[in-house]
Amino acid sequence: MDAVTGLFSTLVGTDVAGLPCTAQCLLALGVVTTAYVGFKALSWIHTTFVAQGVSVASQGKWAVVTGATDGIGKAYAFELARHGMNIVLISRTQSKLDACEEEIKKAHPNVETMTIQADFSEGYASGLYQRIGAAIASLDVGILVNNVGYSYPSALYFHELKEYAEEDLSQKLITINVESTTHMTALVLPGMLERKRGVVLNLSSANGHLPVGSPLYAGYSAAKAYVDFFTRSLASELAGTGVTASCHLPYFVTTKMSKIRKSSIGTPTPKNWVRSSLSKLGVGTSIVPYWSHRLQDAVVFAVPKALLAPLITNMHKGLRKRYLRKLERDAKKE
Repeated sequence: MDAVTGLFSTLVGTDVAGLPCTAQCLLALGVVTTAYVGFKALSWIHTTFVAQGVSVASQGKWAVVTGATDGIGKAYAFELARHGMNIVLISRTQSKLDACEEEIKKAHPNVETMTIQADFSEGYASGLYQRIGAAIASLDVGILVNNVGYSYPSALYFHELKEYAEEDLSQKLITINVESTTHMTALVLPGMLERKRGVVLNLSSANGHLPVGSPLYAGYSAAKAYVDFFTRSLASELAGTGVTASCHLPYFVTTKMSKIRKSSIGTPTPKNWVRSSLSKLGVGTSIVPYWSHRLQDAVVFAVPKALLAPLITNMHKGLRKRYLRKLERDAKKE
């Protein structure tokens, strides 16, 4: 006990033996808290600026990217091709697939490509996944990027979706965001396990990650939260197999879905966000990979929930008002 007291006195720079028990306990708590905060800060800095993930090209010959013709999905396809991987492009519109394939071949002539036209809103019963499975069955798939997603047209209360959005939007949120991630993973995972290598990269969203949820995006945020927790569970199951499951969560990126056109420090282009994402493959199971997004994330989680919930709600209410005004203007034009 004297040795412990002596060590503690050395750490705090004063003799604690003569202090009251309460003061010693408070000092001990302060030292432990400071050490914990310091460790968390160093860990955050290391993950954000130092840590590098698994080698992309070492995972296999082919990468499969869903939602591959726009935004983040297209950026993944090009960046993986730049790393020398062959690319399977999966998207809804064949003309966009053909154009994207041509761009990749022009930029990376040594890379093989394959296109699969697939509308993920059709769901499992349509035979969609059986068709995709047959097309990629013989390929050495090293990376699967589950990127395809679907969101609200703007912030709306859940009970308003049928009135102000698509009739079947609630179902599409599940079919496209949840089912696609689940069934595409089921297609490629057996081959990866047999080869003892590979990465399943699932794209969630900050909306599915916020500590108070995402008011006025309830259905979308819930679907993206599924992606996050599915990946976490899968990663634990795959421990020691050589196969990696990762979930990456973006905040705002300049895409059609976000409706933001101009990039900034806090809103990167798809290309910059994807480069950061691929550099962090396997660095943690569920992470915000882009450095400025990680800063935003740290601030969000530092705000007390009692303050954060109304802040997010009011911000989304503003988006809802603008959207409803736009609908009114469009209706008057008809």
